[in-house]
Amino acid sequence: MPKLDDIMNVVQKLASIEGVGEHLCFFGGSVPYMLHGIDSNREHSDIDVLVGESYMSAIREWAQDEQNGCHYNSDLDSLNLGLNDDYGFKVYIDGVYVEFEPSVAQNGVFVRKSFSPNRGLAGREEIPFENIEDIMTSVNIGGAQTFFQSVEMIKAGKEQYRREKDLQDIAFIESQGYDTERYARVKQALESKKEIIGSYAELQTSTQDM
Repeated sequence: MPKLDDIMNVVQKLASIEGVGEHLCFFGGSVPYMLHGIDSNREHSDIDVLVGESYMSAIREWAQDEQNGCHYNSDLDSLNLGLNDDYGFKVYIDGVYVEFEPSVAQNGVFVRKSFSPNRGLAGREEIPFENIEDIMTSVNIGGAQTFFQSVEMIKAGKEQYRREKDLQDIAFIESQGYDTERYARVKQALESKKEIIGSYAELQTSTQDM
């Protein structure tokens, strides 16, 4: 599995894509460590990259070019599964497993779509928000303005699972400090989030907008 430096190198590569990088937001347990420049001393299986819906075509085209260090597999692209919507795609970039997920924030709701090849499921989650900064934060990385999931959202999300790695990440976030007011808002938002999930078979036959 990749180390934190491997993931950070991929983040910098993606953030530097002209016309696309500024429309990506990096999610996951590696984010707090990257933001503070401190090694997590553990392996990270992947990183989620949320992509503005209108930029999915551009990032797909980039990911299908082997010269960018990508190993694209059409079986890991939701557009090739005959589903009723774009639920993203998964690809290895310089040995790091990256999950690209379409997302949009509108009318006070943050929508994130994804799929699971192992479970044969796809769907979306809808998270209400007061301020988009509660969900993502902007940081200058290598001269590029880059968006990351807020540490408050990571903490609130990991508290719902509390696996060993989650407890480590929670402790790290608490040791580095976080915005308690933002955390309270995000925690409440996650408790009221809406998840709509279906099997591939259901989504191949459904014409409804999930």
